[in-house]
Amino acid sequence: MIISFSQSGCCRQFSRDCRGALLIEFALIVPAFILFVVGIIEIAMLLFTNVLVEGSLREASRFGITGQVMGTAEREETIEQIVSQGTGGLVNPEDLSVNTYVFQTFTTVGTPEPWVDNNDNGTIEDDEFDDTNSNGVWDGKPGAGGSGDIVLYQVDYNHSFITGLMKKFGDASGKLTMTANIAVRNEPF
Repeated sequence: MIISFSQSGCCRQFSRDCRGALLIEFALIVPAFILFVVGIIEIAMLLFTNVLVEGSLREASRFGITGQVMGTAEREETIEQIVSQGTGGLVNPEDLSVNTYVFQTFTTVGTPEPWVDNNDNGTIEDDEFDDTNSNGVWDGKPGAGGSGDIVLYQVDYNHSFITGLMKKFGDASGKLTMTANIAVRNEPF
């Protein structure tokens, strides 16, 4: 005698039993939902940190345009301190790189003129440069600039993710390098 499963009373009873279906659905959906929520938190932290860095860079540039020096610290050191303090501890100060570049016009901001460091001292002094805008001075020198100069403030920082979920978007160490910029004209001082 051959028994068909479709006619068996045991199988028919098992196929109609819905107890435990909710538990199985819950077990399938919750991990995906948790990953989704953690991903949203990671992206929110990235954006929040970026807003803090941009805000602290804006405050540092507001200090820098005045040409003042606070205490014994150099102007560039004070600018770095303002950026570091403005991040609220979300960015490690060792991961911050604050750079300032001086330009003569806003049209040349972000494109420093090429130069050759003949004496290997890291500065443009006594070296040749390509005066691409024909203004007679090298645009793009480091520093906070003088009176009336246009200064590009640039902060590069490494954002560390909280979990390993987003580390594939970063470098080999799992950190994502972010950049914030602002260009301002110094006040007369």
